Amino acid sequence: MSTSNQPEIEHTLSSISNFLINHDPEAKTKLKWMEVFLKEQLSRLSWHEEKYLEILFYLLLVKLQILSVETPEVKKYFLQFRTKVYSITKSILHESRGRGMQMRAFLEMVEYYLHTIEQLYRQLGISDRIMELYIMRMDVKQYNHLADWRIGAYLGLKFFRVISLYGTSLKRLTITCTLSLALFAWLYWAADAVTSVDKRMITDLHDVSAYLFNSLCTITWLWLDARPVTWPQRLAMGVNAVYGMIVMGMLFNVISTKLSMNK
Repeated sequence: MSTSNQPEIEHTLSSISNFLINHDPEAKTKLKWMEVFLKEQLSRLSWHEEKYLEILFYLLLVKLQILSVETPEVKKYFLQFRTKVYSITKSILHESRGRGMQMRAFLEMVEYYLHTIEQLYRQLGISDRIMELYIMRMDVKQYNHLADWRIGAYLGLKFFRVISLYGTSLKRLTITCTLSLALFAWLYWAADAVTSVDKRMITDLHDVSAYLFNSLCTITWLWLDARPVTWPQRLAMGVNAVYGMIVMGMLFNVISTKLSMNK
């Protein structure tokens, strides 16, 4: 693409940005012209150019404000945008090793794109896209931590990103927690069942409430009533502790996600 008209294009993109963000009253009369301009620029650019992502970003904003609904065409642009975000982010990380400031600036720009589009989808009430964009933002934050060699923060976000795929349904989480308590109780009961009476964590195998309480202690990491002695009991506690951490992670993720999505 020729660089002779680059300043003009930059000026036009800047005008579009200010226009969209400031919600100019004349928006409806100008959005169509913006759409034509952005589509024309998109057709001239190569997929591998960074500018392609910026044009896609503004085109998505324009299309969503014109239609106020996700049409097949808008969905096509969104999928292209998502693919481009991941491909160019990984490329930048690979090619810009040692240039921390450049990587951080780019990742912050991508996160701004994602947050802006997320806000627009929230106005339209398209919850699936909101969740998808939230996960994409988490991925960008991961890359940011990885670029700065903050491995602990990177792994933490990686863990919560996997949990996020579970969704943010409180009903589904309630069912999962209830079934988890039953599973924990059964594992403790099975461990006690193969242990002599004097070494059982709970003497009465028929005391269901005691096993459920034991499970609740494990899932909340209290372990108040659990006194493992034999290897089956220790194995049961180990499995319950790890799985309990995942379930608690799901709970915290649902809460943090809903708070983040409401910002």
